[in-house]
Amino acid sequence: MSTKKSTKYRSLAAGITKHLASSITLANAAWAPGDLAKPFTSIADALDAAPPLRAAWLSSARAAATAEKKAHPVMVAFAEWVRVTFGKEPAVLQDFGLAAPAPRPASAATKAQAAVKARATRQHKQGTKAAAPAAAEAPAGTPAKS
Repeated sequence: MSTKKSTKYRSLAAGITKHLASSITLANAAWAPGDLAKPFTSIADALDAAPPLRAAWLSSARAAATAEKKAHPVMVAFAEWVRVTFGKEPAVLQDFGLAAPAPRPASAATKAQAAVKARATRQHKQGTKAAAPAAAEAPAGTPAKS
């Protein structure tokens, strides 16, 4: 199948063969007519070979997409079965080509609860530090709180 570009390169090669009888100098190099026509012919051949290869590739890509579309529901169900059966074991999941589930980010309610707990913990720790000097001020006859 000839394309517009390949026709252009073939015309260049044909013109060289038809009209050049002796060597010419281009870009500081001497070119014989046959040597000058070879790159143009090679380009034209490569361009002519591309469309059938593209058509074959497209056909193959369509076939792969169709097969993947048919297999996808089975793959999803199998991946779920593997996760239920083997749990979250990263090594086992990796053997099946699956990744361990990423940890879910904490919700706003969970973060609020954690902040309340952290505040309570700080207040408790500050309370025991404040109680220590008070125990030191206790009269000598009373036992200190621990």
